[in-house]
Amino acid sequence: PSCVDDPCTDEFFSGIWQKTADSNTEIYEEVFGGQIVPSNKVRRFKDFPEYKSNQGLVGTDMEKAREIVSEVRGHLVAMPLHFLEDEYLLPDISQREFYAPEKLLT
Repeated sequence: PSCVDDPCTDEFFSGIWQKTADSNTEIYEEVFGGQIVPSNKVRRFKDFPEYKSNQGLVGTDMEKAREIVSEVRGHLVAMPLHFLEDEYLLPDISQREFYAPEKLLT
């Protein structure tokens, strides 16, 4: 039996689902560069200018970009769980949002 017979198995999730998502994400980031937001490559706000300056293949080699995009399988991409993870996002004491219950901000 194939792992597709039961999509709830770990074998299906890591062997097909996650592998496809990671592959598609890499392709999109290579082709579109800094236009892909959010991205795990941006951990702090100060990383944005350098990240956004990457044009990707669409800015340099459109023919190669088309060739690589044809390798995308489906619509699945990886969720950027590390986007802005090194940034402190809570409001400062001088901001009125600081006094609002945190539950309102999440």
